[in-house]
Amino acid sequence: MKIYLFTSLLFFNCCVIYAQDASTLQVDDFKNNFVVPDLPAFKVLGTDPSNLLRPSTPEELAMSLSSANDSSRIGGLFPTNYAVEFSPYQLLDNNLSLSEYAAASVFKTMRISIGTNTTNGAENLGLGFKITPVDKGDLKNDTAFQSDLVSVLAEDVEQVRALRREFRTSNDIKAEDVASSEDLQEQENKYVSEHIKDRNNKINRLIKSYEKKNWNAEKLDIAMAMLLQTNSPLESRRISFWLTYSSGLGTTWAQLMLGVNGNLIDDEILGEGLIEEDYFSANARLYGGNVRLQAYIESQLEVLEDDTTFLLNAGFELNITGSLWIDFLYGVEWNDDAEIQSDLNLKYRF
Repeated sequence: MKIYLFTSLLFFNCCVIYAQDASTLQVDDFKNNFVVPDLPAFKVLGTDPSNLLRPSTPEELAMSLSSANDSSRIGGLFPTNYAVEFSPYQLLDNNLSLSEYAAASVFKTMRISIGTNTTNGAENLGLGFKITPVDKGDLKNDTAFQSDLVSVLAEDVEQVRALRREFRTSNDIKAEDVASSEDLQEQENKYVSEHIKDRNNKINRLIKSYEKKNWNAEKLDIAMAMLLQTNSPLESRRISFWLTYSSGLGTTWAQLMLGVNGNLIDDEILGEGLIEEDYFSANARLYGGNVRLQAYIESQLEVLEDDTTFLLNAGFELNITGSLWIDFLYGVEWNDDAEIQSDLNLKYRF
C-alpha cells in the first residue's frame, strides 16, 4: 500500500474535507503482500516437481526465478529458469478506480505469463494464461475493508485541519499568510506530518489485520499454458491445464489446496498429431502458518498411460523482505525407484 499517497491527500487538502469512496480510490494503491503465486508459464517448463498451481490474487506484475534440482549442474543453487506474469487490465489503466474494477467482469483477473529455460541445448518458451473467478482475499474487491479505510481517512481530516490551525496560532500567522508563502506551506506541512503519525499506524494496523485474516482466503484458479521449443520451425511440446481450489478451513492458520493438472504432449508442430503421451495429475497440499511464513506437506499422483508416479514432499514459503519471497521444496518421487526432488524459487511482486 502506498501510504505516502494517502498522507499527501490529507496534507494538501486543507480547505475542504476530503471525501473518498470506491470511485476515487485507485486500484494501484491496494496491493496485498501475500505470497507471490505460481506462474503457468513457469510450471509448463517442467522444472518444478510439483504440478500444483498455487491460486493467487491478481496484481500488476510478478516475477519468478527457479533453481530446480538438476544433476547436470553443480549444487543447483543458481536460477536457470525465469518467468514473468502481468495483468493487462491493471497495467493498461493507471487510473483504474476500485468501483471500476469491482464492476468489471471476471476477465479483469486474467494474467499472462512468459517463461524460459534451456534443456539439452534447446531453448524452451512457456506462454501461460490464468483467471481467478473466486477470490475472497483481494483488497480490491473487499468493500468492508475499503469502508474501514475510508473511515480512517475521514476521521483524520478533522485532525489535519486542527493541526493546521494549531500551527498558525502558535506562530501568530493567518491562513492567507500561509497561502502566499511556499516556505510557510512547507513548515505547516512538516508540522502536520510530525504530529499525525498515529494515522499511518492506524492504516498499517488495518492492512496487517486484513492480511492476517485473509492470507488463506478461498480462491479458485483456472489456467492453461503452452510449452514451445524455439527451434526452426517453432514446435509445440506440451499444452497444460490447471484447476486449483484453496480454502482456509475456517481458520487463520491453515490452508488446504486441491488441484488437478492435465497435459497434452506432442513432438510435432502445434495442431498436428496431438497426442500420444498425455498425462494427468492430482495434488493435495496442506499449509500451516501465517501471512509471512507457511510450511506445507503435499502429495501428488501422476498417471502417464499405464505408468503411475507418486510424489510426497514438504516445503515452506517465506517472506524475506517487502515483496520478495523464497519458496523451497524437498521430497521423494516413486516410480520404479525412489528419486529425491528439490526446488528453490525466488518470487517478487512489483
